[in-house]
Amino acid sequence: MGASEIIENNKLIAEFMGFVEDDKIYTNKSKSNPLPPFWNQGFSNKCCEDDIRFHSSWDWLMPVLEKIESLGCKTVASQSDFNDNQYINIMTGISIINQDAQNPSKFMGQDKIKINAYYKAIVEFIKWINQNDTRRDK
Repeated sequence: MGASEIIENNKLIAEFMGFVEDDKIYTNKSKSNPLPPFWNQGFSNKCCEDDIRFHSSWDWLMPVLEKIESLGCKTVASQSDFNDNQYINIMTGISIINQDAQNPSKFMGQDKIKINAYYKAIVEFIKWINQNDTRRDK
């Protein structure tokens, strides 16, 4: 994953978490998802686009996963004995029998590094929910 893709994906996650962008500065406007102190080091509720660390910090990523799970989704993690890959599935609760392109039952992230697998699954889930789902306030 290249630097520009990471920035775009981090911006996607930031917006999902209630951040509002203005000239590459992100401000947390969400009342339901207050900005954790480690995100802003206690100075303000703002951060620069280049300082967003959803892709590399569990401190940043775990509140995102908690928000996804608060929407009724489940997370399943496993590791392959064959190739040491980590597999992360975010289950939407939509029936596998009734799934289609608009309503998949899961989003999968796969990588040898666990945080990367979670990050990929979260990005895919947010892309889908932004286009197809009404379970959250946009």
